[in-house]
Amino acid sequence: MKRLTLELGGKSPNIILDDADLSTAIPMAINACYLNNGQACIAASRLIVPEYRLDEVKRWPRRPSKKIKMGDSEG
Repeated sequence: MKRLTLELGGKSPNIILDDADLSTAIPMAINACYLNNGQACIAASRLIVPEYRLDEVKRWPRRPSKKIKMGDSEG
């Protein structure tokens, strides 16, 4: 047996509930995913949504992510 340590952080989900306002929840979830460039254990890079809202949610990620400015935030 070898000793090892597993880092199990990251890939934390955003949980979207049945009554969530998708026009608010999805852009916030996308921004949370890009927070710290996704390089931290707190990057919520998954969505858990009710199955009946899945098709509706799948249409959202392209919209807010197109507005994110890439590059040096200081310049």
